[in-house]
Amino acid sequence: MSKVQGVSEFKVKDLDDWDITTNINGRWVSARPIGLIGFKYRVQAAWKVLTGKADIVTWPMNQ
Repeated sequence: MSKVQGVSEFKVKDLDDWDITTNINGRWVSARPIGLIGFKYRVQAAWKVLTGKADIVTWPMNQ
């Protein structure tokens, strides 16, 4: 059973400056932030993706 992760909204500049890493199986990768978990916020974020106003990011190592 996987743990519940929230969603986060970042600007491109935020990800460009992202320097927070975590060690997974001896490999340092960019760390996924703990996002907001509320259903309303998740639907709003999904709507932005579906309408082309936002893109998604897949974090490394199935974070």
